[in-house]
Amino acid sequence: LVSIDPIRRMFYSYFLMHHRIAAFVGIVFVILHSRTVLHAMILPLAVYGLTLVARLVAAFVNTTTVSAKSFASAGDKSANPRSVLLTLPATAKSTKWAQDANPCSFFWVNIPSVSLIEWHPFSAVVTPDGDSIAFCVKAMGANRFTDKAVCAVIDATNSGDEGKLTLRLDGPHGKPSLDVDDYDVLVLVAGGIGITPLLSLINRSRHLEKINRSHGVELHLHWVVRSPQDLLVVESLMFPLLTNLKATFYVSQAKEAGFVLCQTGDGVAYVGGRPILDEFVNIERYHHKRVGVLACGPPALVHDAEWHSHTCGFDFHKEEFAF
Repeated sequence: LVSIDPIRRMFYSYFLMHHRIAAFVGIVFVILHSRTVLHAMILPLAVYGLTLVARLVAAFVNTTTVSAKSFASAGDKSANPRSVLLTLPATAKSTKWAQDANPCSFFWVNIPSVSLIEWHPFSAVVTPDGDSIAFCVKAMGANRFTDKAVCAVIDATNSGDEGKLTLRLDGPHGKPSLDVDDYDVLVLVAGGIGITPLLSLINRSRHLEKINRSHGVELHLHWVVRSPQDLLVVESLMFPLLTNLKATFYVSQAKEAGFVLCQTGDGVAYVGGRPILDEFVNIERYHHKRVGVLACGPPALVHDAEWHSHTCGFDFHKEEFAF
């Protein structure tokens, strides 16, 4: 019952707990029922147990205190109060993660002040200097892990801890289905918080360009958000823009074009409405060039980008946040 798609997505923690308890009880009763099964399960259970212990040890070793910024307390009352930015201090380990992790990598993150046992995957965003990584967390609903994480940051800030938060990390994990270094053009389509894995790819290119290892790939970013202030959620990780990045920002609730000011004082121009994918995912625009398309965001946007990519014969990769 709890595995039914709408129930699993709405009550994922209960689904996971039920799944693990039921699996444990089932294995115990099967072993008690048959001695042959007991002998057959010794090796798999031993491997599973050792793997579990190794991951737990690694998680406790990878415990760090991050700088947490809540946009509710950033001084701009119009900023989104339901998002926080968690930035790891620049250490040898965080620098290695930033430089060696695959594009669009994610970490399993545990916040002890929220839950000692619950872990949640977050896309790791390489910082612009390439020395560390950050996580952008947006509250997705009441009593969910992300909502509790945002509240924990706000509580830490209000209690005088200067927005410090302790995290346990397991990762990095994940790899795109296409080799991002094998293309002349990469078209990045993002919606809302779906900018995070694609922004990590952008900052990876920024770092490669800095150390003269970039092969000059063209990056075309198309990011749509609901309100102009949503463009500033990751401003410290995005601006100033890369020289080889052509970015177009869209605000779905805006009826006309405009701009917002970021912390550097520069204006960020946006287009009112939603992106029309036919205009930038087409064969004529990138004649005789090898094109890859990456998308992350609302399912309708990602599905539309996938359909246009396949129609044009472009390689496609999508990042999904749904469990």
